[in-house]
Amino acid sequence: RQARLLGLMWVAQQQKIAVEKQKLLRDGCSLAEMQCQRFDTSVRENRELLRELSYYSSYALASYGWPMFMYLHPFTGWFNLCQECSVLDGTGMCQSNHIALKKLSGLEDNDIIFSNFSSNVYSPSFYV
Repeated sequence: RQARLLGLMWVAQQQKIAVEKQKLLRDGCSLAEMQCQRFDTSVRENRELLRELSYYSSYALASYGWPMFMYLHPFTGWFNLCQECSVLDGTGMCQSNHIALKKLSGLEDNDIIFSNFSSNVYSPSFYV
């Protein structure tokens, strides 16, 4: 529920920013000037939003499985995943997505009820 509310708050903020950019473009400001706008961390709500985004981002990144783990750990990724490959799925393959999910999110096996990493169009990978 909090994640959904956080997402809606972020979308509303992005819409405000888009409206402001359109106004600036109409007033003759360049795109480079608009990109230099800073996120005001002196406002309490912005700091709280940033803290929540930071907290939930690890869970969002974890849903991408081993490809995200390899992107974040380009030199040591396979070694870190394969050293825990004692668990094999039904096809005899290492459950690297599940291992990456645990490593990126900090969750344990008993915290993860279900995970599905076979993504298709309109059916992204997810975990509960």
